[in-house]
Amino acid sequence: MTYNTYIGRYILAVVLLSSIPFLSIAQVAVQATSHTVVPDEEFTVDIRGIDFNDILGCQFSVEWDETAFNFIEVTNIHEVFENAPLNPFGTASVDTGHLAFQYADFSLNGISLGDTATLFSIKLKTIEDNSGEYTVNFTDTPTAVEISNTSEEVLEVDFFEGTITIDGISDLLEQNASKYVQITSNPNPFRDNTTVNIKWKRATADARITIYDPAGKALFTIQQAFRRGEHKLDLPEGLFAQPGIYLLKVQSADLMTTYKLIAI
Repeated sequence: MTYNTYIGRYILAVVLLSSIPFLSIAQVAVQATSHTVVPDEEFTVDIRGIDFNDILGCQFSVEWDETAFNFIEVTNIHEVFENAPLNPFGTASVDTGHLAFQYADFSLNGISLGDTATLFSIKLKTIEDNSGEYTVNFTDTPTAVEISNTSEEVLEVDFFEGTITIDGISDLLEQNASKYVQITSNPNPFRDNTTVNIKWKRATADARITIYDPAGKALFTIQQAFRRGEHKLDLPEGLFAQPGIYLLKVQSADLMTTYKLIAI
């Protein structure tokens, strides 16, 4: 009697458990790589799949800032998607910064790409001249987000956006300045006046030098060709009429830098 009761309870438990939805959902992830670029540079962002095992269907959209980057092409496509009977990429919205990706395994066997695999890459070109940070992220526009496996489970997906850092023209000019020019002054801080020395590290440089008052008004400007070596900057008397931070700006075709002069 006790044995039969045990068996009956066991069978009942199995039936009840089998009727409860399976709550532990397998996880996959999709990642965009991060890059540092300069204006007019062409570069590729890799779209990687993590734990893509027994995948039956996969769809999502990739998004970027179309005012900062132009779409060029989809490249480095994984052979599974390259050989798909239907083109998995929708490029109708690339002008607005959206690429659709949609794949279905018609064999119903599922695909396994390993722990981390590049699904495809997006080649972009930087059209923004200024420095800044932008993201390549994932969205459900124009294609809804859904990844499923051979057990017909809709998987929970973690998306990891990529960061695109633009070293803009101002950054590049500043980097060049450190190679080509050195500015010193003595004394600094100072009262009434100071002596500014500019050392050029290259043969000849046609540059403009401007000094701005604390309110941002240009007080002094000189433009000429400078030879290699040190040059004393002759400043007019009474230039620093009030206490504050004055900015000395040196700019040429390929460099730009500023230097603080502190009047007390």
